[in-house]
Amino acid sequence: MEIANVLFRLFLAALCGAVIGSDRVVKGRPAGIKTHALVALGACVAMITGEFIVVQYGSSQDVARLAAQVISGIGFLGAGTIMVTGQQQVLGLTTAAGLWFAGTLGISVGGGYYEIVAGAMLVWVFIFFALARLDTSLSKRNLEFKIYLSITNGRSVMDAIVEFDRYNFIMTKREPLNKEETLWILYGTLTKSQEESDLQSIFDGIDGLEVVEILFD
Repeated sequence: MEIANVLFRLFLAALCGAVIGSDRVVKGRPAGIKTHALVALGACVAMITGEFIVVQYGSSQDVARLAAQVISGIGFLGAGTIMVTGQQQVLGLTTAAGLWFAGTLGISVGGGYYEIVAGAMLVWVFIFFALARLDTSLSKRNLEFKIYLSITNGRSVMDAIVEFDRYNFIMTKREPLNKEETLWILYGTLTKSQEESDLQSIFDGIDGLEVVEILFD
């Protein structure tokens, strides 16, 4: 393989990775341009090295062996970008998927499969610019909330959960605010079909369950 071809593949892989990482930078997410570029570049190096090994040691060697390890190895890197917030919200999944995509793209570039690379990048553009708008539109229909609840008269937080389930509200987390467990904070999601006033009304008239405050994010 000529050195010019090798350099072209390396730079193309790094460029594709940088383009993918730029979206994460714009959105203020971890693992930006340099990280994605390095992942794609490293995967490309692994694939090219596999080709050189086959040329040097014969066809009995597996050209994709190194590249296969890259795909599984990126999983550990991607896992480091995923975190769960205090409200049990999972962040970093798109970044992790982007890192994995950058790695597989680098493998395709390293193998010289430019048609796959071009097609994959076109689909990536569609996902991040067309489907992203749909994703944002749908997510705006849901509203995150916190309910501070006072529990007395032998009631328990399970009574509140029963009321949530009965009116089809989505509760994501609950935690006590004192040792006696008479004050609780409940986290949940309000869908478009539900009204904010419904949260207050479901506890009205229930002895022993009193809403102290409701906050919306």
